[in-house]
Amino acid sequence: MYLQCTEDITPQLWESCCRHVTDLENDYWRKDGLLDDLDPVVVNIGSDSEDSDDDDDDDDDDDDDQTE
Repeated sequence: MYLQCTEDITPQLWESCCRHVTDLENDYWRKDGLLDDLDPVVVNIGSDSEDSDDDDDDDDDDDDDQTE
């Protein structure tokens, strides 16, 4: 049954399906108004939840002054 179903899918049909999905995704982005306002998401793997770059920013400036 699986083989029969996959044999029915032509390259043209698959291309049409992919184009349709891409068009739907673009339409959803436009409707959400997020296309131009999307910021990257950075996930630091392996860091503790207590570690924070924001906390260290102020300390880094002070450390630089002490080493000179």
